[in-house]
Parts: sequence; structure tokens; C-alpha cells
Amino acid sequence: MKYFLFCFFLFSCQSKSIERHIKEAELSVASGDFEKAASRYHNLAQDYEEHPESVAWLMQSAELLELRLHDEEALKRYQQVVEKNPLGNFGKEARKRRAALFERLGLIQEYLEEYTQLLKYYGSDAEAPLYRLRIAEGFIMADQYEQARLELKTILFDPDFPKNLLEQAFFDLGETFYLQDRYHEAQNIYEEFLRRYPLSTLSGEVYLKLSHTLEVQGYLGDAYRVLLLARDLYPDPAVIEERLKRLAKRARITPLGKD
Repeated sequence: MKYFLFCFFLFSCQSKSIERHIKEAELSVASGDFEKAASRYHNLAQDYEEHPESVAWLMQSAELLELRLHDEEALKRYQQVVEKNPLGNFGKEARKRRAALFERLGLIQEYLEEYTQLLKYYGSDAEAPLYRLRIAEGFIMADQYEQARLELKTILFDPDFPKNLLEQAFFDLGETFYLQDRYHEAQNIYEEFLRRYPLSTLSGEVYLKLSHTLEVQGYLGDAYRVLLLARDLYPDPAVIEERLKRLAKRARITPLGKD
């Protein structure tokens, strides 16, 4: 009986200590001292490694460090989360956050490896198609356009691939040619994109790039007419107006006023 009472006493003391540390971490967040909060969550995870919330505390620590742009330390904490919860939801989220961080830092090979691991360990996950798309986009960022096209064509010919992601994949395929200055091939992809997805939020950018492919091939009048279609669709109208003026001058076209 005394043993059980002693265990209960220890458990009660531990719970109160954890609650106190969590409260201190929350207060640090509320006051904007994210570094101190990150340290407190990390200490909690280390001091109570067997606690079921320890991996959540590690994740909070990593996210707070990332918010304050302590990128190297954040990456280390995300790695600790992955090691502690390799096949669980926290491990998955840590990998996704780390992939986004690698992209922001321009570490494209690391980005590719992260999404490859995500696809390997979470291939049956609902987000697996997105991982495939991200891998293809990683090859574009790495200037590996042939490999990107292989990945994208596999996606585009997959009858089970989610329709909401096919639009982005088709756009990305055009990018692989555009970025290689293979303008005629890019033109064909962009024209097909507009036929398939006329109401796409990407239409403004597609019209802009299609106009450029026509311009460099010498079709200045067509380039101007296509660019007019981007006026109300492209996020920055000033960019379109400036290009219209330049094209009008090159093609000796009288600029059209906007209604």
C-alpha cells in the first residue's frame, strides 16, 4: 500500500512539474519570446522522454525556432521528431516542414530527398500524389528538366491521379520547356493548357508566358493579342501594361486602350 501511495505521490509531483513548465512555455510564446519558449519545450521533451506528449513538445520547439528563422536549429529539432516518431503523424509533419524549409533555403537535393522519403514511408497516404508532384517540381528547381518531364508525364497519364493536381502538373510540364528556351514546345503546352483549363487561376501567368514564346519566335502581333488577354487575369497589371507598350513599339502597333 505504501508503495502505491509513493508512486501516486511521484506521479502527482511530475504532473504538476510538467504543467508548470508548459505554462511557462505558453507565457513565453504569449510575450513573444519564442526562443525561450522553444528552449522550454525542448527541455520538457528531454526531461520527460517517455511522456506521450514529448514528441509534440519537440515539434513545438522546432516550429518556434523556424518562426524566428533559426533554420539550422529548427532542422535539428525536426530531425529529432522524425527519429522519435518515424512513421507517425508527427514524423510526417516534421518531414513536410523540413522539405519546405529546404526549399526556402535553396537546398534542392535535400528537398528532393525529403519528398522521396515521404513517398517511400507514406505512399498510401492521401497526400502521396502531392508528394509525387513536389518531386517533379524539385527536379525543375534543380534544372533537371528531362527527369522532371518523366515524372510529370507519369502523373499526367495516371488515370487515378487527383484532378485538382493535374492542372498544376500540366503547367509544370510547360515550364520544363519554357525554362530551357524550347519556346515552340512550351507554346504548344500553354495553348493546350488554356484549352483544358480556361478558368484556371494560373491563366494570367500562362498568357504572359505564351505571349513571350510567340514574341521570341517572331510572331509579334500574335504575342500582343495574347498579352491583351492577360490584362484582367495577371496579379500585377502594371507588368502587363509595360510589356504591351514594349511589344506595341516593336510590332509598330497602335496601343489599345483598356475599356
